[in-house]
This record gives sequence, structure tokens and C-alpha cells, in this order.
Amino acid sequence: MRRLAYLLALVFGLFAATAATAATFPEASTPTDIVVGRPDASVTIIEYGSVACPICARFDAAVMPALKAKYIDTGKARFIFRPMATGNPTVAFAGHLLARCSGDKAFDVVQAIMHAQAEMDGSGPPEAYENALPVFQRIARSVGLSDDRFKQCLTDQQAIGLLDAAHQAALDGGVAGTPTVYINGKELELDDFDIGEFDRVLVPLTTKQTDL
Repeated sequence: MRRLAYLLALVFGLFAATAATAATFPEASTPTDIVVGRPDASVTIIEYGSVACPICARFDAAVMPALKAKYIDTGKARFIFRPMATGNPTVAFAGHLLARCSGDKAFDVVQAIMHAQAEMDGSGPPEAYENALPVFQRIARSVGLSDDRFKQCLTDQQAIGLLDAAHQAALDGGVAGTPTVYINGKELELDDFDIGEFDRVLVPLTTKQTDL
């Protein structure tokens, strides 16, 4: 884990946040977006989240299977995961860099890292993620990345700069924590981490879409 922190610290220190707040928030798209679902769906769900955020992992486990089955896989909505460096920032950046290198498997990588948070903790303190590096290496190999390519991903200066800027833009836009969810530009209040919270908004929107 110390090797991972040292590697990222060398590169991350080169960057300062430079993104200006968009005229409208959330923006329609950003360079760091991970998008799944039908591109032309009339409903867009945006989650600001982090692979190093335990609450995000709990949200993902509770909501994502039903959300994906009912709305994303059926073409009723597209889903955008917008990465932030909440939780353990070093591990968050490393995980998001790994996802970014994974091409069309990026969302699968985000899911895999969230599911592996307990394993990343190992026997160390909660959220220190002292076992993160071998977990990341295993996930990287599972999506076809060599160890050398994995190291290159973690030192991609352009990607680190984009993630840093995206994180700051989200903060500037008013995202106070993760997960934060928007549906068609309106923030969804998350109280219970239950699919019913989404159904109350999405059923009217997707029913209207189907009737058109």
C-alpha cells in the first residue's frame, strides 16, 4: 500500500485543480465520465461517487442491481458514474485510474473495486485499504491489463489531471459528499438507499418516454 501511495504522490503533486464551474450543473458530460446504457435514452442518471467511499459501496450493493435491471439494461435510462476522490483519496485516484484504463470494462472495474473494499482493508484500520495494491493488480489482470500496463495507468499524468479537475469541478458545483445522484439534472434525495427512491422519480419519466 505504501508503494501505491508513494507512486501516486509523485505524480499527483504535479497538478492543481484548474476546472471552472460549469454554467449549468451537472454538466451533460465530462472527460472522466463512465457511461453505461443506451446513449440516446431520454433519462440520464448521474452518480458522483468514489471506489474508496464505503457509503458508495453500500449504495451500490443496495440499489445498483435493481437500477441496472429495471432501467439501464432495458434502455430506459443511461447511467453516468462521475468519479470523485472521497474516502481515501490515494486509493480513490488509483481505482479510478485503473477503471479509466479498462476501456469498455470501466464500469465493471468500478463495481469490482467497490465489492472488494473489505478485502482491501485486510487486517488494517478501516478505510486505510492497506491491501489495495494486490486487489487492484488482480482486478487489472481480470480485464486483460498486464502489470506493466497497470503501472502505466497509475502514472498517467493527463488522466490524473483530468480526475483532479473533475473532482474540484464537482465540489465547486455543490456536491457535498458521495454518493450524490442527479436524474435529468435534478438532485435525488437519498434517504434509504432503496430502489423505491428511484422508482418514484423514474417510473413517471420512463412511462412518459414509453408512451411517446
